[in-house]
Amino acid sequence: MKSNTLICKRCKAPLEYEEGSSVMRCPHCGYTEKIDESDEITRERIRAKTYKETELGKRNIEKEIELGGKQLDLEKEKLGVTKTKYIIFTSLAVVAIATIIVLIYVVVTNIQHMGKVHIEQASDYYIGMDYEVTCNLLKEAGFEHIIGRSQETLTMQEKELVGKVIQVAIDGNPTFEDDWFAKDAVVTVYYGALDPKRANDIRIPLSRTDCIGKNYQSIIDQLTTEGFYNIKPVSFPDLSMDLQSQDGKITRITINNSEEFYLGDYFPADSIIQIDYHTMDPERITDVMIPASYDSYVEKDYLSVCKEFITAGFNNITLLPKYDVHFYEGSKVGVTQTVTVDGESTFLKGVWLPYDTEVRVAYHAKEFKYIGEDYQKISDMLSSIGFTNIELKPLDDLKMDELKKSGEVVSVLINEKELSEAGELNLLAQVEIQYHSEQQATDNEIKITATSKDFSGENYKDVVTTLEEMGFTNVKPVALGDLKKGWIHGEGEVKEISIGGVTKFAVGEVFDKNVEILVSYHSFPE
Repeated sequence: MKSNTLICKRCKAPLEYEEGSSVMRCPHCGYTEKIDESDEITRERIRAKTYKETELGKRNIEKEIELGGKQLDLEKEKLGVTKTKYIIFTSLAVVAIATIIVLIYVVVTNIQHMGKVHIEQASDYYIGMDYEVTCNLLKEAGFEHIIGRSQETLTMQEKELVGKVIQVAIDGNPTFEDDWFAKDAVVTVYYGALDPKRANDIRIPLSRTDCIGKNYQSIIDQLTTEGFYNIKPVSFPDLSMDLQSQDGKITRITINNSEEFYLGDYFPADSIIQIDYHTMDPERITDVMIPASYDSYVEKDYLSVCKEFITAGFNNITLLPKYDVHFYEGSKVGVTQTVTVDGESTFLKGVWLPYDTEVRVAYHAKEFKYIGEDYQKISDMLSSIGFTNIELKPLDDLKMDELKKSGEVVSVLINEKELSEAGELNLLAQVEIQYHSEQQATDNEIKITATSKDFSGENYKDVVTTLEEMGFTNVKPVALGDLKKGWIHGEGEVKEISIGGVTKFAVGEVFDKNVEILVSYHSFPE
């Protein structure tokens, strides 16, 4: 290995070697390097030897100088030790004094804060916090005297604030900061509570805009259902018949004289709610419009003609059946012959008239049989024509053996006139359909549930009991005293029953509950 210098490659210090050695060594880091003899290395060896000898001479001189000043150094060392001891002592004294000062401060501070608690948060920190949580925090802080004060000012609209802190005051101070306070200080926690007068407020089910243009009665029903009861509807009769679609629609609504309310707001149940709405002008309320001109009804089915006028609002319609259709002319049945409105046969569509203006419809008809038909069928037929005032009258006239006739029409009266004899059939007329039905008992009557034969041969005591259970009140047993040996009839065996003199009766017959009933039975002579 060649080297151009005798300098350590690690620490850059001069390398040393012994005479005759082939290895150089660094006295500082221990690095070794093999000597590669060359002219240059040889010259370095010479220079190093010269340097060593020169340095050795210098060191001897310096050693003598050092020995000369050794005594002086010893004196300096003694002085340095003394100074170091002084510095250490002084530092310890300073530390001790500082420690004493800290201890004194702590003791004084503890004495000053004895019986006190520290609050890090300002008063605003607790506002909006749950009341119970606030009390717990103050208790944990060390306060011993905490008072809760409810502020009953909240409405149902603000019910989510119930139990939330409004203010915290310490010894009456509601604006405290981070500070120390006495443990026994009076801490008052004010929190929200419902106003008792508003606790029963009702939630409005709709907003003002939900009401405008709506039927006033439907809105009243909604408000009443929620619990509002002081509702004042105010009608404005200003509508003409061409605006009848606006009848009953709300134009303005106020709650306690205010139009400002919204869905979900709360109000007392007795709030004054005024609802303004349109109604028809009384002078024009009877008007109805003719639905079509006269010529459009020619050859039209009379039922459709009636329906058009009824739908338009006319209610005084009279039918004039012309019983002129023969058996082979069935296609003419129900065809309109003439229509007159208020006596006029040449009327026009769109004319407004009182709703009770008479409309007369004459049509071809064929006599139809209704006597003996099912009463419900006849009722449906008359309803389809347009009759609205139909009364069904069961006659309660059938005994048990006649029930097959039940429901059969006996008579149809139009304003107390028999249908077959009526030339005019006003649809407003009172219609009475009389039909056969099973005889029914009134409150003072009993419908018997057995025949006279059913009782014959039974023990009279059992028969008396049965009749009394039916509801009869005047049942009398009658002993006949007609037995000699009792071979044919047994003693107590019923021979005959008389109900008000009737000895033969069937199930379903009706008798007065107080009628005298005689139960005759066989017996031995007394």
